[in-house]
Amino acid sequence: MNPLLALMRNPGALALGVLWLSLSSSPAMAKPATLAYIANAGNNHVQILDVETGQTVNKLYTGAAPWRLIESPDEKRLLVQHWYSETTAVVNLATNEIEAVLPTRGPGVFTPKGDKFWSYSWPGSFLQGYDGKTFKATDQRQTEDRSVYDLLFWGKDRLYLGQYDPISKVGRQVFDFVMAAKLDDPKHVSSSVKTGTSPAKLVLDPTGEFLLTANVDDRDVTMINTNGATARVTLGAGPRDILFTQGGKRMIVICWKPGARRSEVFTLSSNFKARPWPEVKADKTAEVEGGLVAAAVGPGGRVFYALDRPGKRLVTLDAETLKELSSVPVGDEPTTFVIRQVSQRERNRLARKTEARTRLEAVIATMKSHGAPYADVAFTETMTSEVPDEAKADGKGEAEAKPATKTVTSTLKTTINLPDSVRHEFADGGVRLAQGGRAISISRDGRFQNTPRQDLVYLLYALYGLPTEEVVRHLAGDVPGSPYLRNGIAVDIVRTVEEEGHRYHAIGAMGSHETVSQLWVSAETGFPVSVVEQFPVMRPKNPHAQDEGFRGLTETRVTYQKVDGGYVIPVKLSRYLDGKEVGWVGVSDIRFNQHPPAERFDLARLGGVLKAVPKKAEPAKVSAHEGPGLAVASQGNEHVGTPFDEHGPYNSNPPTSGPHTAYLTEWGVHAIPIPPETQVHNLEDGGVLVQYSCPTPCPDLVKQLEAAATKHDRVVVAPYPLVESRIVLTAWERIETLNEFDDHRIGAFIEAYAGKDHHPAKGEGSSDASREKEQE
Repeated sequence: MNPLLALMRNPGALALGVLWLSLSSSPAMAKPATLAYIANAGNNHVQILDVETGQTVNKLYTGAAPWRLIESPDEKRLLVQHWYSETTAVVNLATNEIEAVLPTRGPGVFTPKGDKFWSYSWPGSFLQGYDGKTFKATDQRQTEDRSVYDLLFWGKDRLYLGQYDPISKVGRQVFDFVMAAKLDDPKHVSSSVKTGTSPAKLVLDPTGEFLLTANVDDRDVTMINTNGATARVTLGAGPRDILFTQGGKRMIVICWKPGARRSEVFTLSSNFKARPWPEVKADKTAEVEGGLVAAAVGPGGRVFYALDRPGKRLVTLDAETLKELSSVPVGDEPTTFVIRQVSQRERNRLARKTEARTRLEAVIATMKSHGAPYADVAFTETMTSEVPDEAKADGKGEAEAKPATKTVTSTLKTTINLPDSVRHEFADGGVRLAQGGRAISISRDGRFQNTPRQDLVYLLYALYGLPTEEVVRHLAGDVPGSPYLRNGIAVDIVRTVEEEGHRYHAIGAMGSHETVSQLWVSAETGFPVSVVEQFPVMRPKNPHAQDEGFRGLTETRVTYQKVDGGYVIPVKLSRYLDGKEVGWVGVSDIRFNQHPPAERFDLARLGGVLKAVPKKAEPAKVSAHEGPGLAVASQGNEHVGTPFDEHGPYNSNPPTSGPHTAYLTEWGVHAIPIPPETQVHNLEDGGVLVQYSCPTPCPDLVKQLEAAATKHDRVVVAPYPLVESRIVLTAWERIETLNEFDDHRIGAFIEAYAGKDHHPAKGEGSSDASREKEQE
């Protein structure tokens, strides 16, 4: 019988029925929500994603380039570790509020009881301990272990360290062991156990009797027993993560090598109670599109989730069949994630704005109320700065202690097109373009170099014309298409402080004098008064320092003026480097709403700076049976430091061999041109470049080229406005030009040359001969 009809016929049961209906429709009894907390390093935020609906519940702006997420054992805190800002934010999982910020990049790990949190700051060798509840520093010790990339507790008070260098491409140290140290040993003496190459991920099996390492520069997983003996399980290239389901009866390993279009996923039947070694038997394997870098088992163990870094998506796979069930888009450069299951009521609570975000939006609204909006602004910057005086650099005595300096003045013409496009024109003819967190510097002679950051100070000019939520995103560095090292402020940290009799809203720092990017706004006038920006800096080695520093701080103190039309604009900017004034900028010749053409800011076409196309190359023609394209004589494998370093001219355009940088560009699709000196290194490593020149936007052609190239590994697709042909294909000592899309010719060229390494053999005399092949 229909329950409602029964209630109508039995009024005495009405009260009980109403209670039954109330409980059955209560949110507390609704299906729990599965949330993924995803560290999107390219957009400077932790994305809270509902994996079933695909909805982004919220974003946490805790710092620049989050790369590690660590949930506390009591599941009440999430520690977010940031690569760029070198901080660890402690987030309350019930409120999303940031409770503390620790001065460590990570990796980090809790003790099994959660009473302590330990962390290194890669690549340093300084180990720091914190109380697991208050997060106050309790222990600091200098070790001899550097480049620690993962940490794990195993056994009684024993900390295991996996070492890995994900950055250096030339001459980097390669580790093939894990270190172990007892924390009750004040000298922190470490012992080592041999593993495969680059044990970047450490995992315990469900019995706790074996430590497993995913060796990302190898093809195997290493198993270590409590006696330090090892055994290997050989799988696919680049093991990234290891999971267990069915109480440890099934092991899942994801593998991906950068540059590959697909990842391999393996399931293995496993019995870790067997002795002397666990019984591990290959079960299933599957290929998954994209590059999987991290994984986690879903609630119930029937599915697992994997993060596709280049594909920018979270993938759901069946744990039994390895079939891909669904995928949800995420942000740029996703690095890792944590899965949590919560009630619908908690999910809804997590979607609310935090108190800090509400305060921030009020501060921004006050700032914007002082000035009228505009679409663009152009002005002249007169820069005065102090630089070393080389003429007096040979002095002795007092001059040695205090280097001689001289004052120089230069001018710079700047145009800002909202929301975030900036064009600088230098007196020597050089140009710098910045947009969406990316920048290109172009010299007068046409050399150019990509740089991965945009100064935050220029947002102070644009904020009057942007919606409040856009100001928040740009302050945080949450800009789509950003590179990995995107500068930004932890805007979910907002506090009010008093200094020297004045009140300020400090955005981005928990305390004074922290070495992180931050914005200070006068609580009295409502104007921004200071922007502190963090940037990588190479300092002279200090023999007394425990770890070399990688950070520098610039502070820009701002003076405003209201001009005709009600516009407000900074007219003086005083620059400080690590607390010392190094120069100042005066702003003059201010013009608003000039509506400059969009091409002047177009990074894909280098802002229209380079009108003249370099002389067309004359490569030697070859017969068809020798392969697609035209042959070009070799110019060797010489190294240069940067794309701006002097070297002889290339004999083809784009180049096909010759001087090149020590670093590569990432394989895949790029939205801005790649410097020739970087292109050559990708060719040397067996790459093929598919480049196009479009005087006007050509989205259809770009889609065709991307589709053709993504069928293959070790391919780069990018714009290159310095050629006459619409499409140009290059490989080592090979070039082919096309005036229209031809899928067959493009595919044949890639098939013929992709994957063929061209590093010289040892002893051949090039700058590469003294080193081993770089590891990507």
